Amino acid sequence: MFEAWVLACLLSTPKDCFEFQDTRGPYETRKECYERTIEMREVIQSMPDYRPQAFKCKEIVEELETWLLGLKSFCHIKLMI
Repeated sequence: MFEAWVLACLLSTPKDCFEFQDTRGPYETRKECYERTIEMREVIQSMPDYRPQAFKCKEIVEELETWLLGLKSFCHIKLMI
């Protein structure tokens, strides 16, 4: 699974940059994620004073596994109390 992210900076102050995280995903494949970043970059490009600078498709498998392990540990602790 992949999350789509786009980094965009202000044209008026190029050192002021913001990360835009997709709200539709996650995506099954890197290709689907990449296609979504293209859509996001087009929308951001249409916003006054914003210029997309970079994008990434962040794999979230490890985060999900870590979250599930934490949840399992939390549930185990709660049951033992």
